[in-house]
Amino acid sequence: AGDDEWSDYFARYRPQPHVAVVLVSDLGIARVPFERTATADEWARFLARIRAGGNPVIAFVPFAPGRWPPLLRPHAAIVQWDRRTTVHSVRRALRRNLR
Repeated sequence: AGDDEWSDYFARYRPQPHVAVVLVSDLGIARVPFERTATADEWARFLARIRAGGNPVIAFVPFAPGRWPPLLRPHAAIVQWDRRTTVHSVRRALRRNLR
């Protein structure tokens, strides 16, 4: 698969159990015309597989919470990443989403 194709991450990489996985991504929120991006369903399956391996997931996204796909919220601590992001906001997201 080329770099522009969604491929099975787990065929090549597998996080060590209980190690947090940190994503810096738009989680498919930003749609680019004529480009294939992963759907919320694909992201949810990917995140569920990470969590099934015992790994908490923290996703930093450049969009406000109103744009986050509701389907993804149970699978990751999602944090809006912008100039106002603080350690406090990250810790609050972790407490809320990684129980």
